[in-house]
Amino acid sequence: MTRRRPRKRNAFLGTGTLIALVGVAAAVAPPYIVRYALVDYLESQGLSVDIGQVEANLLTGHVAIDNARATDGQGHGFVIGHLGLDIRYSPLFDHRVVVQSLTLSGARLDVTRLPDNGFRIAGMTFGKSSSSQTTKNDWQFGLNEVSLEALAIHYRQPARGPQAAIDQVITLNASQASHITSWDTDRASPLQANIGVDGGSIALSGHVTPFGKTRGARIHVVTHDFPLGLVAPLARSAGIDRARGRLDTDQRITVSYTADKSLHATTEGRVALSKLAIARERGLDLKAGQLAWQGRAQMNLLRADGKPGEIDTTGRFSLTDLSMQQGQTFDLRAKHATWQGKGETTLDNPFRLSTHGTYDDSGVTLKAARQIALSADSEHLSGDIEITVGDANTTIVSNGQYNSRALRFAVPGSLSTATDSLAWDGTTQTTLTTDATRINTYGRLDGKKLDFRIPATSDFTADDVTWRGETHIDSGQLFVHDAAGHLVTEHARLTIPDVPMAFNAKRFIFDGRYGQQPTAGGDTLKVVLDGNAVASALDIMNTRIGASWLTAMENDATGIHIDGLSNIHVDALKTSGIRLLADTDTDASVVQAVSLDAKQFQLDDLLHYSLNSLTLGDAIVHLRRDDKGMGVISEYLGATASKKNDTAASDKTDDGQSTGAAPQDGDGADQGSANRATYAIKHLGISGPAVYFTDVSTEPTVRLHGMDLNFVLDGLDTARPDHDANYRLSLDIGAYGHFDSVGSIAPMASGGMNMDIRAWLRSLAMPPLSGYLNAAMGRKIGRGAIDGTLDLKAKKGQLNGKLDATVANFRLANDDGKTTEIALGINMESALALIRGEDDEFHFQTKILGDVTNPYFSLDNLVREAVLAGLRTALLSTYSPVGILNKARNAFLNLFRSVEGRPAKFREGKHYVRPEDRHYLGLIAQGMDRNPDWTLTIQGQATPADAKAMSLFQDSTHLNSANRLKLEQLARQREEAVRDYLAARGVSPKRIVGRPPQVIETEDAEPLVRFTLDKHAD
Repeated sequence: MTRRRPRKRNAFLGTGTLIALVGVAAAVAPPYIVRYALVDYLESQGLSVDIGQVEANLLTGHVAIDNARATDGQGHGFVIGHLGLDIRYSPLFDHRVVVQSLTLSGARLDVTRLPDNGFRIAGMTFGKSSSSQTTKNDWQFGLNEVSLEALAIHYRQPARGPQAAIDQVITLNASQASHITSWDTDRASPLQANIGVDGGSIALSGHVTPFGKTRGARIHVVTHDFPLGLVAPLARSAGIDRARGRLDTDQRITVSYTADKSLHATTEGRVALSKLAIARERGLDLKAGQLAWQGRAQMNLLRADGKPGEIDTTGRFSLTDLSMQQGQTFDLRAKHATWQGKGETTLDNPFRLSTHGTYDDSGVTLKAARQIALSADSEHLSGDIEITVGDANTTIVSNGQYNSRALRFAVPGSLSTATDSLAWDGTTQTTLTTDATRINTYGRLDGKKLDFRIPATSDFTADDVTWRGETHIDSGQLFVHDAAGHLVTEHARLTIPDVPMAFNAKRFIFDGRYGQQPTAGGDTLKVVLDGNAVASALDIMNTRIGASWLTAMENDATGIHIDGLSNIHVDALKTSGIRLLADTDTDASVVQAVSLDAKQFQLDDLLHYSLNSLTLGDAIVHLRRDDKGMGVISEYLGATASKKNDTAASDKTDDGQSTGAAPQDGDGADQGSANRATYAIKHLGISGPAVYFTDVSTEPTVRLHGMDLNFVLDGLDTARPDHDANYRLSLDIGAYGHFDSVGSIAPMASGGMNMDIRAWLRSLAMPPLSGYLNAAMGRKIGRGAIDGTLDLKAKKGQLNGKLDATVANFRLANDDGKTTEIALGINMESALALIRGEDDEFHFQTKILGDVTNPYFSLDNLVREAVLAGLRTALLSTYSPVGILNKARNAFLNLFRSVEGRPAKFREGKHYVRPEDRHYLGLIAQGMDRNPDWTLTIQGQATPADAKAMSLFQDSTHLNSANRLKLEQLARQREEAVRDYLAARGVSPKRIVGRPPQVIETEDAEPLVRFTLDKHAD
């Protein structure tokens, strides 16, 4: 018994001692065990470790580490100021470890991303497992509360392609998270964090689900001056290779990362970026001085189905100093740009951006390689825009309204346009490739101060432009363009390079189609046009001489068709207020007309002109002759000739040899004919109130004034050189003169011009012709009138004609004692005195011979012959023995014949005074001149013979009311012819009384004018 008691006591003492030792070990050993385990593990990872103080209590589950430091000697490791850990024990069969709280403060952690996408964290390397098999782990972990204070994470990432290297320190202050458990994976854990990095900060608050099948977060993010480069890995996953900038946000963000590795995010709030730079390798580069966003964005950045990332936005963008570039194919810049609306972005190749909203910018420029260039001071766009940027091309499609100021647009080498302001409403599709720019538009365009140029084709400017229609532009190998619609311009001007012409119009309207399309061979372009045009104040300038080919107040052209310059057609052209061939010295034009009406105009090969009819109404014609020719007409024709000469000269080499091929097979003549311009007109009619002719080559200047012009030309066709064209001409000249002519002419006949012309001149006042007489014989005409007939024929250019004229009441101007001998020692003054003593008139005839281009007379010599030869003939015939007897006989007969018994007779259907009646009418004029109190009553008469000559009879030989009116008009014209004849010889028209015209229907009636002379004194 005694021995057993000590044994029991010793056993109890041993057990108690063991328990005490275990208790002491449990209380004292854990800190050493924790220190040893940490040091051993970290040193096995190649780190040098220094741990200041370790606290560990197995009973309470509390662990604390202070002033711990580890480094790999290469700048990687960690520093811990204080780490506190409280563990809640669970039964072992639960396989759960729960951290009640985790506190970390005053710590620094080095994190480096490795080239193989692994990470080196706190000096230890972590990467993807080499095996797809994972060891089953039934243990679960939980974290009730975590608190981070003054945690600095030093993140480094080497340069990766275009992505620059990253070396940043991220600081977390006052950051908490709670209720994070691996067994309750779908539970949302509260989160709050304050992160500082590179002078910026991020404040986070919300909930996260880090372990669920769908990992995600719903957080409120507020950033200030945050460096965008830290999100480079995420940006690269979205197809962005480089991202830089500073970020300020106030955003509510929802992020989810599903088990199939799809990443989705939604943001709503405000974002502001400065010094932004985003780039995609071999793709789009975007830079902006500042970007501001207010709105909502939904992003699908990673998708399990392999589809590209998408971003949908609704809100407002604002950018400054924008720059978007894609290699050498695309460059967009703007000083300021704002957009408000909706947008859809596809992060793929090609990159796609679709928007609906309003867009405003300033200082914008757009360049697409060598295919397009655009700039504007400001732009406003509302509607839809879709931009697709691929490796080979960029497409921009817009539908809406567009307004700009100081817009400049060009396709280098193809076209350029500039406007002060532009407004567009419609759709536009622009496709930019390395080889071409293609633009298609449909809508309405309004522009101010437009300047549109197509090199080597045309230059067009206008103060105002309105266009409604569609256009197509393709600047490939050939610059193909086409437009169809309605065009209205104000103060427009069109010039064609290398052609001395400019087209100006105060207002121009065009309805139809215009463009330049490939020819059949496909290697050149041709102009195509179909439509109608209206223009006001049209001016077609000859820029070489600075004068207008044509001006017209109102113009209307219909059925315009151009199929290349070799085929130009116009159905009809009507103009009013027209002026043709403006004078360079005066404000007059060669032709001024109230109206012009042209039908069926055709121009082939820029050489062959044809016109069905051309009518000029109420025309005023100005003709001027000078030392160089026919005045301004010579200047215009000289411009054409000069152009032809320049062209011919350009076709020669430096040694003067022609570059053209020699004619083959004897076709030289035909080839020359093929290159000669031809003109054809079926009907030309010109009527007008006045014709002015001025000859400044003489002294004094010759001035003739014609009135009541009527000219008709039918059947002119220079392509059929031997075909005759018929014409009729009627013109009043001066106060009492008149000129009529009819005939046929073939100006381009083979071998020379053919013509058959008849003309009648009556009562032309001669003083305006003094310049010609002065040039021929140094004398001037003071008074006189001339009547005559011309019968002129030409065959193969050789003239054969006769001019028969009578000069009456002729006086010379006072020429300071000048004398001119006529015949028989009698000078001109004496001869005129002798003639005045008889009947004050003389008659002459002259032949017109020679070549058409060089006849045997000139205007000067013609007037000289009319005076000298006429006087000489009169003297020699009057004072010869036979002449004296005839004068005596005529004087005896005239003593016993009253004027009532001697009417003036006319040819059937005509109203001209016959040569045989001129002497008789001259006697009446001479008698009335000597007896101022005499008056003469005249009455015109027409007959059925006139009607027959005028082809007035159709179905019947009897006169009807319409025929009678025309015959009365003829009788009145005969009366006017007599009146003008007498008035031109000094008889006042007030002394000539007209009676109503008569139409005598008897078959033996004669066409005539009857006289009744009232002498009053008898």
